[in-house]
Amino acid sequence: MVKKFAWVVSGRLEKLPNGNRWMIECTERYCIKRKAAESRLMKKETVMFKIEVYDPPMCCPTGVCGPDIDPKLVQFAADLDWLKEKGVAVERYNLAQQADKFADCKTVTDAMALAGELCLPLILANGEIVSRNTYPKRADLARFAGVDPE
Repeated sequence: MVKKFAWVVSGRLEKLPNGNRWMIECTERYCIKRKAAESRLMKKETVMFKIEVYDPPMCCPTGVCGPDIDPKLVQFAADLDWLKEKGVAVERYNLAQQADKFADCKTVTDAMALAGELCLPLILANGEIVSRNTYPKRADLARFAGVDPE
């Protein structure tokens, strides 16, 4: 999962919204913020990202099989692997093989009630629909997940 820190930048002075300047020193789980003689321990503020892909019915989980492979699906599968390398949690469900996952998600069942399978693929970021009926490019996936596209 990607962790974003609102004001935590390891080892340098950071100006907070209230105008105070703090020295931030980070460890794995905590940040120590120091101002003058004051010192205290604080938990980091974190935001986790999860991307879920609800695919239309395909012969295999990724659609990258058989004699006639769609290059868009190959690129999309590579982009999802790239997101995983960046620390984003990625789940991918195929309607032909995992219909129960579609039924378990109210957001997906509502979208399919309105448009049927035409809304697929559905891309959800933290449970919210961010793309429908198309496979987004890497830059869009990065934006949805809050990661740097480089």
